[in-house]
Amino acid sequence: MSTADIDDASQPVSAQCERLFYRLLRARTGIAIQEFQRKEACLALCNASVRFSYPDAMSYVLALMQQGRTEEWDYVISGITVNESYFFRDTDQMTTLKERILPQLIARKRVQGKLSLRIWSAGCARGQELYSIAILLHQLLDDYEHWHLQLLGTDIDTEALADAVQGRYTSWSMRGITPDLTAQYFVMEEEGYCVVPILRRLGHFSYLNLVEDEFPSLMADISAMDLILCRNVFIYLEAEAMEAVVQKMNHTLVEDGYLLLGGADPLFNVPTDLVLSQYSHRCYRRTSSSTGITAKPLVEAPVYESNATECLESHPADSSPVIQSSAIQDLNISPIKDYNSLYALAEKGHWGELLLACECVESEQGPSAILYQLVSKALASLGRYDEAEERCGKSLALDPVDKHTHLLNALILMEQQRYLKAESTIRKALFLDYQFLEAHYQLGLLLMSQSQKQKGLKSLQNALVLAQQGDPSWLLHDASGMTYGRFKEILSRELIIYQALP
Repeated sequence: MSTADIDDASQPVSAQCERLFYRLLRARTGIAIQEFQRKEACLALCNASVRFSYPDAMSYVLALMQQGRTEEWDYVISGITVNESYFFRDTDQMTTLKERILPQLIARKRVQGKLSLRIWSAGCARGQELYSIAILLHQLLDDYEHWHLQLLGTDIDTEALADAVQGRYTSWSMRGITPDLTAQYFVMEEEGYCVVPILRRLGHFSYLNLVEDEFPSLMADISAMDLILCRNVFIYLEAEAMEAVVQKMNHTLVEDGYLLLGGADPLFNVPTDLVLSQYSHRCYRRTSSSTGITAKPLVEAPVYESNATECLESHPADSSPVIQSSAIQDLNISPIKDYNSLYALAEKGHWGELLLACECVESEQGPSAILYQLVSKALASLGRYDEAEERCGKSLALDPVDKHTHLLNALILMEQQRYLKAESTIRKALFLDYQFLEAHYQLGLLLMSQSQKQKGLKSLQNALVLAQQGDPSWLLHDASGMTYGRFKEILSRELIIYQALP
């Protein structure tokens, strides 16, 4: 195909311009443009160059290389990624979710006495998938009002995310939903349909680059997920980027959590604790005891349950992974004179290994505030919040003025829905250091979640100002791998999304 023949393009895109743009796209997002996608990609470049008054596409691409992530970058990303979807897309998978996966997760939580679910739609576009899950949960849970449901949607397209926050859709998005569900869960408006408030309040939407941003992350609330939906995202990614994302998602799932891919996504063969589930040929289940020690090959899992209750018999509510002495030897942990090795495990999200390593260090060197803080972070990231809070308390008993431990304690309290105490705890961290960027950010999110929009936006703006004042290369202590520069870019985009909140 000749790029000069592109429909609607005011001028052709040179081969050199294409190469530069595709290289930049791969570096920042992991997206690899296929031959059949070139036409749309070049058209997006041409449209963007006209919109932002560049003389040609090459000038636009050269500007992108200098600018980093700006409105101009977001515009072209929106043009090359497919953010059009509809409710209950892929009937087979939605049936599997309704009849198998969600009931199994719900039954397990009831046995554990924990009426909470954490579900993440990665690459959520305009939110139709996440709201479809919200509808299913409302139908499946007779005691819906007693559950703590945390539904997160992330994407790199901030325009699509802003639409998701509003929860407003045209009739085209409704083509896969029945009239009775439409009447129950949507309000008809002049220009389309709006998701009812009870469901719209469930969804939290934020910007995330799956390739470039680090997770699992307590600060971004991306950890201990029961279910991750990442459907038709890997079709865009080159193999190396896909493998990196799979590894991070592996560590983000709880034991026996599920990763559901789209029908067009490639099967992967990355050493993880994920095995193919009997439920679907694109559904994976995390099978390890969350120690992260032994990487298991990706093989077809045997049929392991006839119903949800039978599956739960081997997972009592108070069970914890049993750590064998051989597992500690497998880690090759030698006496640690400093905590660099522990921090490295935390940055990678290897929480099971971190717990083992901390156990070894404590046995050799004794307890410390930092050690308890790291253990607390690992336990919280695995969804073991009661234990995490207890270790956090021990850390604060040894060092009551550590602002990072106070913030960690607040995050744990937020996961337990103890919002008033969480707010006072964050304010303690800010009393210790009013320039504490991460505390301003988390206070903003907390206030927003409690319908205090203006106060929340003010706290988020405080965080943005602090990020702008800092050196872009500085690292945030409480967000692995996150620099001030990167945080500023993400928060700038999230503020656009939060402004759209009612």
